[in-house]
Amino acid sequence: MSFQLYNGLLTFTTYPTSIFRGLGKIVLFTVLPAGFISYLPIGLLRHADIPFITGAIAVTVLLCLGGITLFYRGLRRYASGNMMGLRR
Repeated sequence: MSFQLYNGLLTFTTYPTSIFRGLGKIVLFTVLPAGFISYLPIGLLRHADIPFITGAIAVTVLLCLGGITLFYRGLRRYASGNMMGLRR
């Protein structure tokens, strides 16, 4: 199943991002990182404009903060489930 999901992601990276509009483009760059894999490096090489770079940095920071938040919430749940203190 992971191979199929990987191939699905790879398929989205081969399409040009200009065919996606609105919600499709938001999903392509946030939920699926296909936009970052395919379009971001090419977009920066073609034309490095300030709004594009600002948006890319903003989305990158948002994804990093979301990942860090999710990690620490999971860590807190894992740490609170530790029953080693009761084994004395």
